[in-house]
Amino acid sequence: MSAAGSSVRERLLAERRALLDLGTRNRLINVPLRAKGVRTIEVAGESSAEIYGLLSEGKGFTFLPAKAQEEEQEGAVQAEAPIDADEAAARRRDNRLQTQLSAEALQKRLFDIWYDARTLEEEQGVNILYLALGLLRWYEDEKSDEARHAPLILLPVRLERSSAAERFTLRWRGEPASPNLSIQAKMAADFGIVIEDFPDEDDIDIAGRVPISSSGGSVEGRGPGRGFPSRQFLT
Repeated sequence: MSAAGSSVRERLLAERRALLDLGTRNRLINVPLRAKGVRTIEVAGESSAEIYGLLSEGKGFTFLPAKAQEEEQEGAVQAEAPIDADEAAARRRDNRLQTQLSAEALQKRLFDIWYDARTLEEEQGVNILYLALGLLRWYEDEKSDEARHAPLILLPVRLERSSAAERFTLRWRGEPASPNLSIQAKMAADFGIVIEDFPDEDDIDIAGRVPISSSGGSVEGRGPGRGFPSRQFLT
């Protein structure tokens, strides 16, 4: 990217940050992953880098329910059964994303997410559907026992199916991934912690460790945050 292009991008990012909502009701600051009725889907045992690579090549992903088909209430998250190294490697090679939801809960969640995203895009022309790559777990302060979670990288995606009888397929929209500006600003303003930006939109190190540096707090344990690059969820 040229120096002029970089300067324009930096100004646009600065203007966007000035408009951010840094309250915990903002789902880019705090996604209630385990709350009943929340419209997100956690992915289990997958590699963010490999998902990103396959989506960017035009491949699609379907979703798998949890192996244990016990009945559950909407929003409940089943404990993920341990998997061995061979199974984990096989998961990363296929085009199916493992979830921790029952089959019924998974299909309902997918339909609700698809319907909300389609409705808003048809009415307002805005895409609200993203695959979050990487997760930040953080706490309000060192004494807090309430873990909060925020996405680190947002990849615009779409859910599609040819008929009501078909499975939903997740595909990339062809738009660049972006950092979560809200959590960047929150960490910098409240804790003096810098979550580094991408050098440019074509240079995204998904495979590398989530770059977090601190000038005023710890990035491990409870004070105040820790990054998990290989965590993904659809929101």
